[in-house]
Amino acid sequence: MAFPARLIAIIAGAGHDVTTAAAALMICGVFLGSSGLALAIFKAPPSAASGSPFQLPGYAYYGILAGTVLFGLAEASFGFWAVARDPERWAGIARFLLWASILPLCVVVALGSLAFVA
Repeated sequence: MAFPARLIAIIAGAGHDVTTAAAALMICGVFLGSSGLALAIFKAPPSAASGSPFQLPGYAYYGILAGTVLFGLAEASFGFWAVARDPERWAGIARFLLWASILPLCVVVALGSLAFVA
């Protein structure tokens, strides 16, 4: 899992340099969106082991992944449309979104690494 560690380095570097914030937002957003969607499609929720996939952990699992996918798509589109056009104006919001995306990134990496445990 070298890419998520490199992604954290890109996020930290974009906090210091406003010109790389748009690229960091797009990279992080695409990674969050695609990995959240891949987990929702290819990995069963934890409640599937108990027989019924429509229990509370299953709903929470798909809800968290749907929120992660939507956040990733919004982050990538914000980086493409707003920050790339005027990086000085959107620098504060771009930094906030980058630092706020670390939590969904940790969730996706943790859920993705659980696929290798079982």
